Amino acid sequence: MLSNYPPGVTGNELEIAGPDFDCTGVEFCRHCDSEQEGVVAGYRGDQWFTCARCDEITDLADQEPAVPWGHEPGDDWERGSRSSARECDF
Repeated sequence: MLSNYPPGVTGNELEIAGPDFDCTGVEFCRHCDSEQEGVVAGYRGDQWFTCARCDEITDLADQEPAVPWGHEPGDDWERGSRSSARECDF
């Protein structure tokens, strides 16, 4: 198969393909030490938050999953993958 990419490049890399999803959201920014608006994005199971105020990027994998819409903290809901809990509302 012919490709215009250099050897070892598939075209599926984040830098070429772009994120699987991105949307605005509110998350805690460690640099600002408060909740801030920004962009939540994900690619192949990894998710991160980019603060609109300071451009700090926070990996969301090491944070507690968000509570799904319509539930309260402590509800008896099944915790799925982060992607199911943090998906954007399209």
